[in-house]
Amino acid sequence: MTDYYEPNEDSFTFYDVLKEENITNKVILDLGSSTGYLSKSCSKNNYIINSDINYKALLKNEFKDKINTDLLKSININKIDVIIFNIPYLPNYCKLDNVIDSSITHESNDINLKYLIGGDKKGDRILRVFIDQIKDYKNILYLLIIELNEPKKIIKKLESYGFKVELMKIRKIQGETIIILKCYK
Repeated sequence: MTDYYEPNEDSFTFYDVLKEENITNKVILDLGSSTGYLSKSCSKNNYIINSDINYKALLKNEFKDKINTDLLKSININKIDVIIFNIPYLPNYCKLDNVIDSSITHESNDINLKYLIGGDKKGDRILRVFIDQIKDYKNILYLLIIELNEPKKIIKKLESYGFKVELMKIRKIQGETIIILKCYK
């Protein structure tokens, strides 16, 4: 097992959706980028920034502009046209301390499985924190979530922040159903 998320069926599906969107001439933030696989779908004619809490993943990332940070800390989202985020969505059934904690030294390479899961029984802890961070974001956002994350509640929350939400893709994979949303103001 690696210390970072390797592209899998969810990534492949998300990649295809982004490729079909034909995004051009934008500043794109691939949040939680890991190795940068999703960035490849829209790297032509765009400026790509890859960001991940996991320093080891960024070492495997071939893109030039990378930020080692926790979600949107250290990022001015007002300068970003498009955010793509394959959110860690796996549930956990045990207590994990510091899943989201700015006191963690990312460069220490002490990243482990807790950063590959979303936290809580529904796997939506990171998702909830992220949504609160983007409430004032005024551009385009692509999110990959799973059915267990309660998509109707997520959509309602995003809409309460003024986002219009489009369902881009639903697909059953490896015992779960992934949902890709496009959100914009």
